[in-house]
Amino acid sequence: QPPRVCMRAPSPAVPSPWAATEPVVFQAAFDSPAPSPLPPQMPVALRNSAAAPQETPDAIMRREKQFSQTLDQRMKEMRERLSSRVSQQTEEIAEAAEEQKRRLSLEVDEQFVLQKLQMSKEHHDQVLMLHHTVQQQKMAVKQQATARLLEYHQRKAHEDIEWARYQSQLLQHESHCEHQRSISELMEEHAAEAA
Repeated sequence: QPPRVCMRAPSPAVPSPWAATEPVVFQAAFDSPAPSPLPPQMPVALRNSAAAPQETPDAIMRREKQFSQTLDQRMKEMRERLSSRVSQQTEEIAEAAEEQKRRLSLEVDEQFVLQKLQMSKEHHDQVLMLHHTVQQQKMAVKQQATARLLEYHQRKAHEDIEWARYQSQLLQHESHCEHQRSISELMEEHAAEAA
């Protein structure tokens, strides 16, 4: 892009007092009347103002109003962009939170299932241990009962034998006593007859 060149209004040509050579000047000084004084130069500020278009107060106010409206429109657009960005970020945060909740829910469900399986296994092991303990106690009680029953039957058999022996001895004694009584009676009868 070529550099911009500021174009200014050409300055009025000012004749230089030293335009002619000295002999001519001296000659003009002696041969012609004195030159008239030069006109005053226009100030730079006035020259620039004359070269540039002038703005009226109404134009300045309109430009200010347009600029203010442009700023308001830009601010409105930026606010809309910020609001849209906040809404998008809010949706992203909500989606991330929902995803985290689903992940945590799955982890909790998985942990619950694992704990339930562990509890079921422990319960099964405890039931087996309890069953084994009860079976051992039942076997011990059965062995004790068998031993007591055997002891009872042995004692009963011994008592029955002793009772039978006692009954036999008692019968023998009674028979012997009866026999002795019979003999005594017979002897008494013979003695009575002999007398």
